[in-house]
Amino acid sequence: MNLRTVILTVVFAITLSGCLPPDPTVGKGKITLSPAVQAGLEQYKKERAPGHFAVSTDGRYGRYNYCPEGRCSRGSKNNIIHACEEAAQGASCKIYAAYGQVVWQDPDG
Repeated sequence: MNLRTVILTVVFAITLSGCLPPDPTVGKGKITLSPAVQAGLEQYKKERAPGHFAVSTDGRYGRYNYCPEGRCSRGSKNNIIHACEEAAQGASCKIYAAYGQVVWQDPDG
């Protein structure tokens, strides 16, 4: 590959990355986290290698995982959503944070 081909490939990849649909597992909209979920979020942020933090859409339940040695297993995001939904007795859960960064889409935030 010559340099021009490499540059065009990179530009094309960056352009397409902006066209990807939003991740349906990531929450969106206004949410208020309960004090217990806020405490869990603070603990999650202290983990050496935080994975995913899922929260029920009403903000009352949350669960998180971390990545031992910095490696999350495949399916860890879906597993933590499922664990959250079990704790929330079937209420819908979405991803609030990933790898230590809040990803929840709040248009007012």
